[in-house]
Amino acid sequence: MARFDGGKITSHAGGLLWREVERRIGLLNRLSDCFLDGREQSRVRHSVREMVWQRVYGLALGYEDVNDHEQLRADPLLMLLAGSADAESALAGKSTLNRLELAGAAGEEDRYKKVHYDAEAIDRVLGVRLRPANIDASAGALEEVERIVKQIRQSWPEVKIILRAEDRFLPRGADELV
Repeated sequence: MARFDGGKITSHAGGLLWREVERRIGLLNRLSDCFLDGREQSRVRHSVREMVWQRVYGLALGYEDVNDHEQLRADPLLMLLAGSADAESALAGKSTLNRLELAGAAGEEDRYKKVHYDAEAIDRVLGVRLRPANIDASAGALEEVERIVKQIRQSWPEVKIILRAEDRFLPRGADELV
């Protein structure tokens, strides 16, 4: 006999593993701290921290489009992962998350953008250098991969590292790293 009256359930229980990893490394707290919230706090329904966590966990669970969050905002597991203070209140919707993604760099004045980010702080937290979208996708990729491989080799010198990518995205010389 099959029943479909389970109430609010999720199909993303693997997200609990992501949460345990996050608890150990604390990356999302550090990333959230890179944002400056200039909104009137008495009117704020979703903290920057909650929105960053919601968006990152959504990406980790395979939801690339912010539009997916119209349904995900009520997902009980995502609410848990995002650290929602109120289990009965939905997470941020697609429009709110879109405004977070369109946040300006700290120091950029825009009367409509109330949340800003510190690009240098994000670079330090993530250990990568973000770049504008108008730069070739493979520009600097070889140097970054070499840097990361060097770090991995410090802890695991004998591990076999295989990089997979479409040929058109590989910079010249990348085949030498495999």
